[in-house]
Amino acid sequence: MVTDALEALKASGTSDAVTVSGASGLLKRLDEFDVIVCMLVLRSILRVTGPVSRMLQGVGTDLAIASTMIEACIQQFRKCRSSVDDAWEKVMADARTFAEKHGIEPKLHQKRQRKTKKMPGEQCSDERVVGEDQALKVNVYIRALDTVLVALEERFSGENLVLLKQMQLFTPKSLSVKTLVTHEDIAELCEFYGLAAVELARERNDFIQVYSDLESLVTMDQNVKHDQSEKLDDDDDCDPEEPGSDVKWMEQSFVKPLRIVQQISSYPHLSSLYKVLSTLAVSSCSAERVMSRIRIVKNRLRSTMVDDYFSALLILSTEKDVLDKIVINDIINRFAAMSTPLRKHLIYS
Repeated sequence: MVTDALEALKASGTSDAVTVSGASGLLKRLDEFDVIVCMLVLRSILRVTGPVSRMLQGVGTDLAIASTMIEACIQQFRKCRSSVDDAWEKVMADARTFAEKHGIEPKLHQKRQRKTKKMPGEQCSDERVVGEDQALKVNVYIRALDTVLVALEERFSGENLVLLKQMQLFTPKSLSVKTLVTHEDIAELCEFYGLAAVELARERNDFIQVYSDLESLVTMDQNVKHDQSEKLDDDDDCDPEEPGSDVKWMEQSFVKPLRIVQQISSYPHLSSLYKVLSTLAVSSCSAERVMSRIRIVKNRLRSTMVDDYFSALLILSTEKDVLDKIVINDIINRFAAMSTPLRKHLIYS
């Protein structure tokens, strides 16, 4: 589809010279084997980060799911890095198959080896990577893996995630392990949210057995509102072992223990904490989506609106998934029930 569009732009007589030249250059680059390899390298990385990124931007994801998914993502990249030779061979095999299928010569572009000048008194020379295959592997694939892995580890390092690590003590996975905690283990978390550390630690340790007994009775299927087709790709180069479906990710959220705690009145501190943890936003995507919707709702043809009307239109635009589930007849019936004249005009007997 991309090449067809570029061919149409190139052959179009209405396009300007810059567009035609750009389309011709892209078509020529897409026929090079080096570009195909680089695109497959990018695909292997996006297969790991793409589904995780999409799920983290969802409104039903909390910090428990986020920490579990990020840890799984880092582990997959570490696995790729440790077996980089096998992963690179698979990328090259896929690239050759793709090139042969589309009539492209599976041959890497040869570059002239540059000679490096020796400094005065220098006796040895730098060892250069020999071969186009190895050069592409070292300069593109390994560098890309190291860049992504280092960025993830620095951004989500232990020093910067003290609160998140203490939040993980209340995840379903931690409760299933049945590890007891002390008030010192959750001191920063309790201080941040104004909770009693001693009481919260006691309630958490007592709740472990209750959660173990009632865990199987609580299912999370009804909490999954979006398509379960988004998951970590099991066919990628790194063979992820973590669960990929949305239901299994929801099993790792704070919502499940919250539903159990709400049925029991003897854990007030634990209930307050789970309510906070279940409602904390993982990212600012929802707020950013609202800001982007403002330009759609308030355009130059609809520039003067009162605040109530503007807020109502903005909510309808941003919460479209909820709006799609509302039946129009229910809205008409509710509006008609407000007065007798409306009932006469809107409801036909």
